[in-house]
Amino acid sequence: MIRLLPLLMILLLGQLLSGCATAPPPPPPAPQTLNYQEIIRTLEKRTPEVAKNYFGFPYKLAANPDRVRAADCTHLVCAVTRNSLENTPYRFAPYYMASGAMMDSTYAISRDELRAGDIIIFADEKKKQIEHAGIVVAKNKEQIRFVHASSSKGVMETSTLDIGYRSYWQRRFDSYRRWKPQVFALRASNLLAANYP
Repeated sequence: MIRLLPLLMILLLGQLLSGCATAPPPPPPAPQTLNYQEIIRTLEKRTPEVAKNYFGFPYKLAANPDRVRAADCTHLVCAVTRNSLENTPYRFAPYYMASGAMMDSTYAISRDELRAGDIIIFADEKKKQIEHAGIVVAKNKEQIRFVHASSSKGVMETSTLDIGYRSYWQRRFDSYRRWKPQVFALRASNLLAANYP
């Protein structure tokens, strides 16, 4: 019995050490500064899937699709952007913005620069007033696909190759746009980590 005691202690110590060796590594530290390029890559990756959650919602002026099953075009763009950053260190800082503020909070980009998560803007035929916005979900050489809240058909995906696009939206096209860095922020937990090391 006395001889078994050291052997049992060695086995117990071995188990304790092996248990420590398999503990998961600690999570990486939260970013302390906003990485704009990482945000744009995240939007590009997540926007197509997030936008699908709203397909079929009817159009309703001033409706926020995260609160009711309806949307208008600018609420939809903001909701898709906001929710595409869920579970990341970053957030879309304004909850919602109207079309004028959206123009001020974005900058024009070329078709070559366009990627999922960017915005497509439409104006009246005289190009004097912004009338509609959608969020890009795919682009290739032939077409651009975007999700928008159509006043007649609700939230839907449209291609620049569609007959409806060519007959109606094409002549109202204004610009392709990308959110400015100022509309994004670190989540509160990351801000605390950054300000209070």
